[in-house]
Amino acid sequence: MRPSTKRILSVTLATVFLIGSLTVYFNFIKDEASSISDKRAIIASKTSLYNNQKQAVSEVKGLINQFQNVSRLEETISLAMPDGAEPVQALRQIEAVSATNNVTLASLDFTASTPRGAPPPFIKKLGTLAVTLKANGGYEGLKKFLAGIETSVRLANVAEFSFTPATLKNNIPDSLTLKVNMFYQE
Repeated sequence: MRPSTKRILSVTLATVFLIGSLTVYFNFIKDEASSISDKRAIIASKTSLYNNQKQAVSEVKGLINQFQNVSRLEETISLAMPDGAEPVQALRQIEAVSATNNVTLASLDFTASTPRGAPPPFIKKLGTLAVTLKANGGYEGLKKFLAGIETSVRLANVAEFSFTPATLKNNIPDSLTLKVNMFYQE
């Protein structure tokens, strides 16, 4: 066979294969590619929906756990801020802190103030039990006593304090005068 015939034959065969591949692509592959693309879009949307619903379920579970812990939170709040002034409870607490730190109480005075204004809905009025006390003891014990009052179970705020150092002449120990505000709910 002559080279020119071979070239014409190879060009013709290449053209036939090109036309055949285009025919196969447009008749079979293009339709399947579009259906695959549609299925991929459906999978992506369902995956996104699943992830959104999974996140919503986990948030709802978190809210359920929070609501289950509300009773425990109410108990903690009632210990920190009891219903009513309860000066006896405050006295016991102050005595326990003083005994723990080797401090003696020289004087103690309670004054309950009434809450002012109307509280927002679902919140109780807050009142203040003002406690004025004088404690005697060693310097370290008084420091620990002051820290114990501020960090005790009942919510307390030391409003004022004054420290008087010991005098060796009269054998008087260090003394600490405090004004503490203890809070309560009505």
